[in-house]
Amino acid sequence: MKTHRHKLLLLTVTALLASFASHTAAAPLRRPSSAAVKGKAAAARVTVRNLLVKVHAARHIDALPKIEHLSPEHYRDVKAATLFLLKTYSPSQHYFVTLGRSPMALAAFMENLDPTLSTTFPASDLRLVEKEGIPQHLAQAQPAYDAHFEKYLPADVVTGAKGQAIVLIDRSRRGSGKSLLFLKGVLENYLARKGSTVKVKAVGFSDGPLIAGVEYVNTGAFPNVFLYSQGHFDGDEWVGQIQGRRSPVQIDDKFFGKHRIGTNNVGEEFTNPIYGEFKDGLRELMQDDADLDAELGKITN
Repeated sequence: MKTHRHKLLLLTVTALLASFASHTAAAPLRRPSSAAVKGKAAAARVTVRNLLVKVHAARHIDALPKIEHLSPEHYRDVKAATLFLLKTYSPSQHYFVTLGRSPMALAAFMENLDPTLSTTFPASDLRLVEKEGIPQHLAQAQPAYDAHFEKYLPADVVTGAKGQAIVLIDRSRRGSGKSLLFLKGVLENYLARKGSTVKVKAVGFSDGPLIAGVEYVNTGAFPNVFLYSQGHFDGDEWVGQIQGRRSPVQIDDKFFGKHRIGTNNVGEEFTNPIYGEFKDGLRELMQDDADLDAELGKITN
């Protein structure tokens, strides 16, 4: 009788462990498999270029990125940067949050691999918070940050049910990273008030080290991951997934602008249709990349 009970207990424990493993084991990452519509990349390349030319004219900007979106050089560096990120921060243990509009190519690459890997958090002009004064800003804007976290962060990530740390990602300048550090603190405060013990990491893509508390990925190995002309023109922000209505620029029948938390309310932002075209074009390049599966196989998931 005792032996029977022991066997039954062993079977029960084994079943529970198997069930737990089935819920926690992450499927290996693979390149997009659904059939691509040929010509998406070429069409998106033209659409984005035409948009940037119009922005150039509207804002009287004297420089455009020398490397075009979805060109071989751009794809090479976006792929390399994203794979480096995923190898450094295992997807099974980390959930990625790209900030604002500049990291849009990284966001699109991850979204094409698996939509549950990441989210985009609309938070432009965080660098201006320090000028306003952080206590004064948060006294007015804390409810707005909470509302945005509620909307953009999955509940199972916030509660820790997925067992993942949150990784905030943005383009940064050498020696800076203040925007990332500020939002890291705001998010940690939000999580603590929720009773969550989820850890938050801040990671900036930069050509040099950032301030204490912010990790960095050196862009020297992939200089074209961001199509940005220093001091002149951010070629990625106009393609970014989420656009706002602050200081908008009208191009044809669309408005493009920044979404600044504390100035803009949750719900005022909108999805940029050109980002969708860009993501589809990138998806085609990923599908046609014969080496991508082997490189994804090196990632511990």
